[in-house]
Amino acid sequence: MIDVLAAVIVRGEQVLLAKRSQKSSQGGLWEFPGGKLEDGETHQECLVRELEEELSVTAEVGDFVAETVHTYPEKTIRLIAYFVSIDREPKAEEHERVAWVNCSELLDYNLAPADKPIAKAVMAKMTGRA
Repeated sequence: MIDVLAAVIVRGEQVLLAKRSQKSSQGGLWEFPGGKLEDGETHQECLVRELEEELSVTAEVGDFVAETVHTYPEKTIRLIAYFVSIDREPKAEEHERVAWVNCSELLDYNLAPADKPIAKAVMAKMTGRA
């Protein structure tokens, strides 16, 4: 199983989503930005590193949001999400694009399967419903 960290970045009632590059696994699907945990890294260190690489931002990791396990045909991942604050407007360095999405519309996006339970947890925490 591969541990992957996801950042739930909130601005008002909006949440940041990133669209995966067409060339990548799960290409064209939307996700919460983040990436694979490397050996010896804490969850916080992983998110800070990944968000610098992917979005050119400095991140501060906050509270735990949710965790889910999803089996894709080629691998099983444990997706672990935290609320994260960032210091500036993000740039899509590795993704096709990024978008600020109204919390209530998260499930309207074509999310990667592992990200759907995280989106439901975010909606529940932000609006009191899933």
